[in-house]
Amino acid sequence: MASWHDSDFERLGALLEWFETNPRSGLYLRQLPVRGIDTKWIDLHRRGVVSDLLRRLRGNGIASSDEPDQATGPDFFELCGLRRPTARIRVLLLSPELRRAAGGLRDIEAPLEQLQALDLTPRRALLVENLETAYALPDFAGTVAFVKLGNAVSLASQMPWMTDAQVVYWGDIDTHGFGILAQARKTLSNVTSVLMDEATLLDHHDRCVPEPTQTRNADVSMLTDAEAGVYRGLLDGTWGQSLRLEQERIEWLYGVSRISQALT
Repeated sequence: MASWHDSDFERLGALLEWFETNPRSGLYLRQLPVRGIDTKWIDLHRRGVVSDLLRRLRGNGIASSDEPDQATGPDFFELCGLRRPTARIRVLLLSPELRRAAGGLRDIEAPLEQLQALDLTPRRALLVENLETAYALPDFAGTVAFVKLGNAVSLASQMPWMTDAQVVYWGDIDTHGFGILAQARKTLSNVTSVLMDEATLLDHHDRCVPEPTQTRNADVSMLTDAEAGVYRGLLDGTWGQSLRLEQERIEWLYGVSRISQALT
C-alpha cells in the first residue's frame, strides 16, 4: 500500500462502504457500481487488502494480504457477497458416438452445469493438461478428454455421466503433476496414470527443463509405490536438480501408443 496514491485510498474507502451497505449483492465483480472501481483496480494484490479490511470491520479476524489463498481463493467472493465466476470446463469428445450426442461437436467449452446436462455415456475419460497436446489426440472409442483442469481436477467428478468411467490421468512429470494426480484420486474412482513413470522420464531425459518451484505437499498416500518413487526422486534430485518433463515434450508416437494401451 506504500505505493498507493490518494485516489486509491478514496476508491478503497468507497468500495468498503459499498460492501458494508450491500453485504450480499450477488453481483459479479465487474458489475460493482462504485465510482473509479474496475477489475483492473481490484487486482490480485488489492483483493487481499480488501479482504483483510472487511474482516477487521466485521470482527472476523485478520488474514495476511500476502497470503495468495486469501487474496484469490473463494473466500474473497463469499466475504464480499459477490457471485463467483462461472466455472467453465473444456472437454473433447474423442469418439463419433459421443459426438452424435452433442450435435457433432468434438471440442466443447461450457459452464459446469451445462456440461452436467449432456446425455453422454463415456466408458473412459482422459485427463490431460496441455491444450495443444489434447487437440492432437486421435479418436479413442467411448472416450472423453478433460483439458487443463489442473488443481480444479475435482470438477470432473461432478459430471453425472462420469460415474462408471475409467479415468486415466496424464500430467507433466513434475512434483505438481503428482500433486494433481493425488487430488484426482480423492474425488474420482478408478484413476490410473500414464506417461508419468521413471521409464518415460529416462527415455526423454534430454527434453527435461527445470521446474521453477517444487511442491512437497502431494499426498503420497494417494499414489502408487511407483508413482511415489518418481515423486520423491524428483524432490531428491535423483535424475537432476528440480527436473520437469512437460507432456508436450514426449515423443508423440511413443505417447499415443502408451495412451492407447492405458485406455484399452
